[in-house]
Amino acid sequence: MRVGSFSEHVSTYFNLVLETFTDYYPSSAQNFLPQISSAFSRQELPYNLNTIYSVVTIVLLVLYLFKRLLHLDQMGEAPLVHMKEEESGVDELQRTSKEEPKDGAEDTVGETGAEVEKEVHPMKIIMEKCTVFKSVYKPTWFWGKSGHVQTVLFGVMQKPHRAIEVSECKPYFVTLPDTSVVSFHVYEPLKPHQSGEEITLLICPGIFGSYNKSYVQSTIGAACARGYRIVCLNHLGVLDEVELKTPRLFTYGNTEEYAAMCDKVMEMFPDSKFISLGYSMGGNQICKYLGERPERQEKFVAALSICQGYDCIRAARGLKRWDKMQALYSYILTQRWISLVEKHPIVMQTAVERGINWKDVKASRGLGQFDYHFSSKYYGYDSFEKFMTENSCSQHLDKIDIPLLLINAIDDPLIGPLYHDIPLAVAKKKSNVAFVETHHGGHLGYFEKGMFYPREVWLDSAILQYCDAAIETMAFKTASKKTSTSSDTSEDKWQHAADSATPGDADMITNSDSLTIFRSSEFVKSAELKVD
Repeated sequence: MRVGSFSEHVSTYFNLVLETFTDYYPSSAQNFLPQISSAFSRQELPYNLNTIYSVVTIVLLVLYLFKRLLHLDQMGEAPLVHMKEEESGVDELQRTSKEEPKDGAEDTVGETGAEVEKEVHPMKIIMEKCTVFKSVYKPTWFWGKSGHVQTVLFGVMQKPHRAIEVSECKPYFVTLPDTSVVSFHVYEPLKPHQSGEEITLLICPGIFGSYNKSYVQSTIGAACARGYRIVCLNHLGVLDEVELKTPRLFTYGNTEEYAAMCDKVMEMFPDSKFISLGYSMGGNQICKYLGERPERQEKFVAALSICQGYDCIRAARGLKRWDKMQALYSYILTQRWISLVEKHPIVMQTAVERGINWKDVKASRGLGQFDYHFSSKYYGYDSFEKFMTENSCSQHLDKIDIPLLLINAIDDPLIGPLYHDIPLAVAKKKSNVAFVETHHGGHLGYFEKGMFYPREVWLDSAILQYCDAAIETMAFKTASKKTSTSSDTSEDKWQHAADSATPGDADMITNSDSLTIFRSSEFVKSAELKVD
């Protein structure tokens, strides 16, 4: 390669890098560096300046790569909150007044001009109280704007709110009808909750998850310090200290283990109020748990789902892509699945008995292939598509009526915007659902503040603010409903007495706000009754 052409190439690249970093240089440097670049292209620089130029070029190239990979030029942004747009009373009045009244019906709205009062849904009030969704989320400066770094570090970095030695922790066990043993851990609160109520968070962790995962420990540490009791499910086959007594592992959407834990905890703490919380795959499970049997929702105040994929079939297709290295993450998770199966001889033996070719399973390079060769056949499904469909929560989201918060990150390399149309559609349709999109956070990372080492976890603040607001709002709604019911019952009782009276027994029914008076003609004939 000729030196001149090489010089021209480096000079061109230098100018490109210089334009990219214009905002980072003082005005003097902006005037000086182009002169060096021009002189180098004409080969007018002495040897020592040539060396300096090479060093500066390398440094700028490294910074340019950091900028592209770590997004150092991006600033923190407030999350995007999607909710159903409620029609105001004025809008409904205008729409109703334009409609022609039916035959024989009076246009009462047009005559009175009164505005239609619409009740604000509790979810609107809850989200209004959560300042964390209105503030700017500032990830850790140097690497926090990279979804890949956030995703990789969430599993290996000790988060600020780690729950070791902060609360009493006890393991509990529940036996399922097929004799499988489900384990869960209970953390008691460090102080009473600010509401004075007994509040329990029922956590379902992500894939291969248990109570000792870093993201779970972070939430436990923060929540126990705020007065919450934490109960965390340990997925079947994950913990080494819990023997797998049946050839059964967890799946993406089987809610039997979570349901058994919830039933047991509700027996243990009958006076507590409950909130359901799921991470990633656990978010899929808790939404399916609440939606497939809506009567379960009566025992819950609210629910949260963090970084889930909603539709297993679409997730399997998306994890074949390479635009955000999804296929690499899928390969890593597949190897973990294979290792988990091989760790339990009872599962391996059953797989052979059910006609599964282990060589095909070992050759899987993605979750889709693994579930095709192993999961769908192991659990007796006719097809891969049926297995994935029945394990998805997307078909149950519209049956959830309690306040439900769905959170996903746009830069999540596993569950990115490719699937956000599902929660967005539900949030636009149902008043009880809010979908929050953060620009950064990766998959369950959400490290916040700090230059190189994070000082906070944004996700913990979001979870606790939402839970506090839900407890306060729903408690007020319940109290108001009881008061209204009591008033309606009293009024109905007097109205029934009035309706059952004969014309000769009663000649006046007087209603004055909360006072209802029935006057019998036998006792009052000529006296005047004044009601203040």
